[in-house]
Amino acid sequence: VIDHSTTTAEAAGHTGGRLGHGGDLVYRWGNPRAHGRVDLTQQLYGQHNPGWIASGLSGAGHILVFNNGDVNARPYSTVVELATPVRDDGSYPYDPETGYGPSTPSWQYNPPTSFFASIISGAQRLPSGNTLVTDGPAGHFFEVTPDGQTVWSYLVTDTAGANGYLVFRAVRYEAGYSGLVGRTLEPQGVLKIPAIPAQSRANPKLY
Repeated sequence: VIDHSTTTAEAAGHTGGRLGHGGDLVYRWGNPRAHGRVDLTQQLYGQHNPGWIASGLSGAGHILVFNNGDVNARPYSTVVELATPVRDDGSYPYDPETGYGPSTPSWQYNPPTSFFASIISGAQRLPSGNTLVTDGPAGHFFEVTPDGQTVWSYLVTDTAGANGYLVFRAVRYEAGYSGLVGRTLEPQGVLKIPAIPAQSRANPKLY
């Protein structure tokens, strides 16, 4: 996290801005090795799509991030929600021994038969309290409940191109979204899935 109240000149240094740190990071989490703390446990690997959960949604004000994993150190992916400790002035408490909090995620999607999306991918908190997850390399979007149950799933069915079925990230828009007003939103029927080599994509099915 950086302080966006800084001027360009302040951002080039270590002072200034609302929090007084100039362009320095004011909060970081998940990879202590990046700032010389090799004694602390790494929790994020090649993560994508970090963002604040919007007001009015479950976990509002927390950070939601897709944790890709690492083919050598941790070959599986998760989605984590972080309840970031913050002071009244907007600064983040730092402990020299343990770094920035929290010590563990406040919520995590980590299925027993986990998946592994080594690149791209993302997650979005929905008004229902569920979370939309994108497994980018597989072109697989699915919605999970707070207790990790899959309630909706979609697998990209277009013929694979040079990048396979790769999708950077899926975003869900509610029916009342301004960009959809006046448009026909009728279901298009059942989508058929073409034959897919088992070794290239896991669990090719729709719910």
